[in-house]
Amino acid sequence: VLLHHISEELDEEAAVKSLPSALILVLLYALMNLAHDTQASVRSVEEAFTSDITENGNFAYSGNMGFKDRNDVNSASDFWSWMNKGMAPLYFLDKKWVSEDSGLDLGSYSDEEKLFYLNHNRKVAPLRMSQEVVGKVDCQNEELSSKFQMECTKDTALDLTLDPTAFDVSQISFDEAEGKTVFLHDDDYQSVLRDLE
Repeated sequence: VLLHHISEELDEEAAVKSLPSALILVLLYALMNLAHDTQASVRSVEEAFTSDITENGNFAYSGNMGFKDRNDVNSASDFWSWMNKGMAPLYFLDKKWVSEDSGLDLGSYSDEEKLFYLNHNRKVAPLRMSQEVVGKVDCQNEELSSKFQMECTKDTALDLTLDPTAFDVSQISFDEAEGKTVFLHDDDYQSVLRDLE
């Protein structure tokens, strides 16, 4: 019994002695990851996109002022107004912007300039729009669902008694609706948006 206890104590001592080297390994990995992957730069670019779309993607114009942004989209008509008046003009550059009520005409963007978003970030693909839906499941009460002519969907675990945050919504698993994905290109986005409305 005494030898067994001493053996256990020696094993525990060896485990504790290996802890500093394991912590140093984790710390070195984290530092290497920060140095090579530049998460701060990626995050700042993502924030720039989000900020630009939120602050400058306005709709519900009265004169030169758009009074609503993407957070004010509450219906299908709001969404299409935001897409046509807010999002599309930001992403698909046409004429160079000037201040409101300015008589200046700086011309159109060149084909090379249209390949960039926020002047520095190169677009690598067309803008993808897809509809996401909650997946369908078999109903527990088929008689009731057929009576009301309703389908049952899986639980999203999203508490809608409070306004969900962007993080809450991003954590939900939706299914992409088949046949509801379109790609918007610089040369045909207006006609595609008109067809979708």
